[in-house]
Parts: sequence; structure tokens; C-alpha cells
Amino acid sequence: MQEKYFWDKHKVSTSLSFIENANTQKLRYWQQKANQGDIEALYRLGSCYDQGCGISISFDKAFYYYKLASDQGH
Repeated sequence: MQEKYFWDKHKVSTSLSFIENANTQKLRYWQQKANQGDIEALYRLGSCYDQGCGISISFDKAFYYYKLASDQGH
């Protein structure tokens, strides 16, 4: 029973690490595209800040990026 708990705990930890890494990669991608003026990227970056994907939640920054995207027709 003790081994199973250790294995499950390790498995969950590894899965969370994978998700965090994927979110960080998404965030970097959307930041690069937003810097190039991509409207969808501005919206997605707002979503990252809104939901905390790869970064801490910041509703002010989320609103900022959502507004930029909206002003450009998204």
C-alpha cells in the first residue's frame, strides 16, 4: 500500500510538471505572436492572464490584452 501511494504521488507530480511546462510554452508562444501584432495572440495572452496558464492570474493584464484584441476587431 505504501508503494502504491508513492507511485501515485510521483505520477501526479510528473503530470502537473508536464502541464506547467506546456502552459509556460503556450505563454511564450502567445507573447511572441502578440509582439508581432497577431490579434488572436493578444486575446490568447489575455486568456493566459485571466486563467493563470503559465503565470500568476492578473485580471488587470487580462483586461489589457482582451481590450487590445477587441480594439483590433477580435
